[in-house]
Amino acid sequence: MSARTTPWIVAAVIEAIVILLLAWQLLAEAPAETPAETPADTPAETAPEAPPHDATPQPVDASATGGIDTADARPEQSTTKPAAAAAPPPPMAGCLVHGAARLADGGDLPSWLSLSLKPVGEAKAVAEVRLQRGVDAFAWADVPAGDYELHARGDGIRTTSQPLVVPAGAPDTFVDVVLEPSWFVDVLLTTPDGKPLHEVLTPEVREQLGLSLLAQVQVVALWQPVPDGLPPSDLRRSPFTIARWQSAHGFERGSRELPARFAGTLEMPERRDAFAAALLKEVVLARAPLTAGQQQLELIVDPDRIAAALATVRFVLVDPNGKPLGGASVDISDRQSMGPPGKVEADGRYEQSNLLPGMYPLHIRCEGYTVPPCTITLRPGTVTDLGTLRASPTREVTVRFEGATEGKEPGGSVFPLAGPAHAALAADSMRLYVRNGEAKLRLAEGRYLLRCSGAGGASRVIDTRALGDGPLVVHLEPEATVQIDSTALAAPTRLVISTTDGAAVFDRWVTWTSVWERAMLPGSYRITTTTLGGEVRTQTLEVPAAGAKFSM
Repeated sequence: MSARTTPWIVAAVIEAIVILLLAWQLLAEAPAETPAETPADTPAETAPEAPPHDATPQPVDASATGGIDTADARPEQSTTKPAAAAAPPPPMAGCLVHGAARLADGGDLPSWLSLSLKPVGEAKAVAEVRLQRGVDAFAWADVPAGDYELHARGDGIRTTSQPLVVPAGAPDTFVDVVLEPSWFVDVLLTTPDGKPLHEVLTPEVREQLGLSLLAQVQVVALWQPVPDGLPPSDLRRSPFTIARWQSAHGFERGSRELPARFAGTLEMPERRDAFAAALLKEVVLARAPLTAGQQQLELIVDPDRIAAALATVRFVLVDPNGKPLGGASVDISDRQSMGPPGKVEADGRYEQSNLLPGMYPLHIRCEGYTVPPCTITLRPGTVTDLGTLRASPTREVTVRFEGATEGKEPGGSVFPLAGPAHAALAADSMRLYVRNGEAKLRLAEGRYLLRCSGAGGASRVIDTRALGDGPLVVHLEPEATVQIDSTALAAPTRLVISTTDGAAVFDRWVTWTSVWERAMLPGSYRITTTTLGGEVRTQTLEVPAAGAKFSM
């Protein structure tokens, strides 16, 4: 919708609200009519149809009937008794915040636009709306007075935040949301002889290398030079970027039409000098600087480097007595993708080649046996031989939670405390799926750390070898809310939150800038942050029952 039509739409929204308020006032002042008497000889076939015997009466929203409870509007048994007067409509509890969005350059709004209103320094929004193409006006009723931030994000615009003060006693406040278009950089990925990379990586070559469309080269950007060694990630693409990559040929295809020679578009969050790189997962294939406002970028990628970066993994799977467990299912996929699982050979051997380097959850499933969950890190161009992996008989454990917040189910994980034998493997957590206060687990014998939160928290070490036949009962305790502010981050930063005994309750690379919350048990915690450049900072955070705040 063009900017010229915006005032008409806003006026229409305000006029509709005024009409609704007048209607409420007139309805409140009008005398109630005496309901008509129901004739005693009304034929049965003309009477209202009774609801089915299994139907549940649905409550009626009083606001839909002008503030009148429809239960009081039914005919009385005696027509001589006057009907109750209609209750006056409730007064508006706050301010009507309304406005319209527009692009600063007068262009068309994006296909979707998300607006949210948050109190200053808070993570939860008091009002939200998602506008589709062709709609630029919005209105939020009953917004309490106070200081707010209005956040806007959408396809092809810069994510922005603007302050908004809602005055006490004000009936309405108009907001002019001015949006800045994103800085788009059209990217050419070319080979050393000048050919587009996507033409060289034909379907036949990708099939030979085992590469699907999901494994295409990714282009990233950072405000500082891209280092040689990016940390491995268990996601489909590296999260270490401040920009959004929209491929012209692959899975994450953007909406912009590009000439065939281009590989895609890099959507930058703001116009300032930056650094770009082409990646294969975390392997840097090419680099180039970006000047603020630059519209095209060429990165030269050698296809031989792609083939040389692929990895292979192999192992032998046996039971506790050394007998091969042929036919077991093996899944090596990132946390956002799912491919067909592999099968262990009859002699227990398994090998998979042409894997992208990086970190992957390794899931091995075999009837009657369990391999504890773990992740595997594959280095570029290497063969990782895990040797012999021993599966353990499966132990089924029922966990029963007590003391949960009413109407909520806790969530959490179980983490094996015995580390894997191979350096390329690391213990991984198993999610808890709680239903009706219970969770069913299939574990290998051993010690685990059980953590849960969301409906009360708990942290407990369990040893399956010491459990009886009955369910494991876990008592939940009240949690505190920790508000974490990452809005000041200039680059991806690893955040580790640990208890005083060294157990990590949170360990992730933070690549987003926002205020967010996490439920934690009250107590003392150690917080360690590590930048991409290796700068480490450690501090202590005390979390009382009332909660705490922490700024990265």
